[in-house]
Amino acid sequence: MKNKSAVVVISLGVVFIIIGFIRSAGIEVSGSVVTLISIIAALISFSDLLVIAKHKKYANRVLLIALILFGTIIIIAVFRWNLDFLFTQSIGDGSTIIGLGLVILLYGLKENYNKDLVEEKQLNHGKNEEEQLNNDQVVVELKYGVTKNEYEEMMKINHIIVNLKKIDKQTSQLNTVHDGWAILFDHLYSHWDRRKGPFYDGKNRELFHLFLNRLDEVTEIIANIADPNPSITTFYVSMWDKTTEVSVQQRINNWNTPSTNTIEIEINETLELWNDLKKLIIDRYEKEHSEQKN
Repeated sequence: MKNKSAVVVISLGVVFIIIGFIRSAGIEVSGSVVTLISIIAALISFSDLLVIAKHKKYANRVLLIALILFGTIIIIAVFRWNLDFLFTQSIGDGSTIIGLGLVILLYGLKENYNKDLVEEKQLNHGKNEEEQLNNDQVVVELKYGVTKNEYEEMMKINHIIVNLKKIDKQTSQLNTVHDGWAILFDHLYSHWDRRKGPFYDGKNRELFHLFLNRLDEVTEIIANIADPNPSITTFYVSMWDKTTEVSVQQRINNWNTPSTNTIEIEINETLELWNDLKKLIIDRYEKEHSEQKN
């Protein structure tokens, strides 16, 4: 019971207590009044029972009947009517017993209702925790999916780098250079320019961008010292599942052009940036891979 209903019940309770004290003091109270009080008490208990049973509409009607009977009590008291009849006492006693029975029944139902409510809350809490765990697992799996994709992309690029380093060893001994690093840069820059990929994690992107800029500088140096005459030989390198031609050209033999040893140093410094990125990606991949459920 809430709001107006609660106010009505509290008011009736206060009045009944006052009448009880009056009767206890030896002041005569009409038997019909006592009977009506018992009936009203039983009706209030019955109304509370209807509320628990989720029949609030009928509960309000029962309270209205109780209120009407209370008004009847006021009228009897004001006009001092004596409405006692043969069954007044029996009706009063019966109503009292019924009221007590309803109170006891009401107490039991409330206890059972509260127990069910607690169990329902615990069940819902358990479901919410399970749902949260599932959501967290989905987030972990999505995050791992991104990390795994970056790891696989890194390994593809690293495979190309390893093959280009093998070509470096052969060309540097012959005082020649090749365009493999330029081909790699063009492909990576195109991907970066169009999709800002292949790495999307913030720190990975930062390191990759540094590597890409440094690789651009190195390939420009190589292009400046390569003899524009036709290539003297060709290597074939697998790049992203495609076979790519890598042309080898003589180095221009001017005194002021960087030597092949200088080019090798520049490439190694560039690859130090790549190794930093590679280590970060591998460490993150291994960590998140170990956290995945089998």
